[in-house]
Amino acid sequence: MSINRDIPEDVVLDAFFTHALRRRLRNLRLPLTLPHHGPQDSRLLEALRLCNQLMFGIGQPHYGHICDKCLRIFINRTGEERQYFNLFL
Repeated sequence: MSINRDIPEDVVLDAFFTHALRRRLRNLRLPLTLPHHGPQDSRLLEALRLCNQLMFGIGQPHYGHICDKCLRIFINRTGEERQYFNLFL
């Protein structure tokens, strides 16, 4: 049996967003409701808007929080300071 490793990019992104939306809304005890018909990118739009509205401003669970796990600052080989934020869904 062989495994097809050529998964289209849009399928991977849809799966990522659907999974993230499902987890976020489940944590808020809200249902994930998607239309049954229409283009796939449009089906996720309302749920994404809802999550964006919930996160706007201080809607993030740990809004004022910063630590070495969330923000990393380092000097690269050319001497420039770089900052990276870890994102947790």
